[in-house]
Amino acid sequence: MEMYNGILRCEGTNIVDQDDKRFFPVGFGVGGALYPEGYMWQVFGGPELTEKGCESPTYMYNAIVDLVGKEAADQFWNTYKKNWLTEQDIENMARWGANHIRLPLTYKTLMKDDEFIEEGFEEVERIVSWCRKNNLYVVLDLHAAPGGQNPWHFCDSDGTARLWEEPDKYWPLTIKLWKEIAGRYADDPMILGYDLLNEVELPGGHTNSELRNLYVLIARAIREVDKNHIIFIEGDKFATDFTGLEPFDSNMAYSFHLYKYNGPSPTKEDIQKYLELRERWQIPLWNGETGDNNAKWWTDNIRLHRRHNIGICMWTHKKIHIPYQPYIIKLVPEYKIVAEYIAGRGPKPDAEFARKALMDQAEAMSTDNCIFQPEYLEGFK
Repeated sequence: MEMYNGILRCEGTNIVDQDDKRFFPVGFGVGGALYPEGYMWQVFGGPELTEKGCESPTYMYNAIVDLVGKEAADQFWNTYKKNWLTEQDIENMARWGANHIRLPLTYKTLMKDDEFIEEGFEEVERIVSWCRKNNLYVVLDLHAAPGGQNPWHFCDSDGTARLWEEPDKYWPLTIKLWKEIAGRYADDPMILGYDLLNEVELPGGHTNSELRNLYVLIARAIREVDKNHIIFIEGDKFATDFTGLEPFDSNMAYSFHLYKYNGPSPTKEDIQKYLELRERWQIPLWNGETGDNNAKWWTDNIRLHRRHNIGICMWTHKKIHIPYQPYIIKLVPEYKIVAEYIAGRGPKPDAEFARKALMDQAEAMSTDNCIFQPEYLEGFK
């Protein structure tokens, strides 16, 4: 494993260490590590319950509580978190050739109203500590911001992007949360940086000028406690539209996302507008989320980014039943019945049946019980 000196920083279009040695990021976004997304759990919305609703972590948790009671639901939830991302997984990623992870964070596990939840920060630190031991850098990613930065399930919103519709309430919480995160990790050389907001989708009537204004306020708060780490910003329209998002900090980078579901391998044409963005502003690029496709697509995508000096972070390392990543979690048939009920697609199962199905699925999430697909790792070599 290649070693670097000190906290990494942006220098022109590169990320470098304190000796100006260039660092090329290639890694994994560890989706599902601290909270789930419905599609990873075989919970798919339909005519009665849309994906904006039933696939959100809060909805799924509450549905499980309704099924089996809070004690059994918490037992399942804790087992899932224990098994979904383990120290073994982090060791594996380092061995495969990854040099960083992107760790999705959710406001609801770190703050309640205006107060911080220490247990939530301990969960984050548990994963970061594994990365330190394995020389993997960490990008801390606010995947689910206060109020929701988009109306979708994957930021655990209630269907309205309240971060933009109710800024007086939710901007101060977001700024306060980032200042707290940065204060805790200000001197940690294994933190690659801070990904301020995952996949914003601004509601109608709102513009990128508001997004930039919030970014500037967050960055100022971070710089009060941490003058060293990289700030990554994503554009509107799910990290694809950077109109008007000119740089505002001397140590920042652009993070875009790229998906081509069931499509051909990416080409230079797919990243051309980001190359032009880099050329214009002379700051680094990092594709913070890409994947959900076949193994050849993964390999071609990583190699394309290497050729153009764009860091890349693959989404993700495991999902239930879905084949597009290194590990497939086996689907427990009885759990599928529970997932169908949560999604409003099937009848309510018996509580004891549901409890056992959930625990069996939680145990199936352990890496030792997964199907390994090494062909997804060719691009890391």
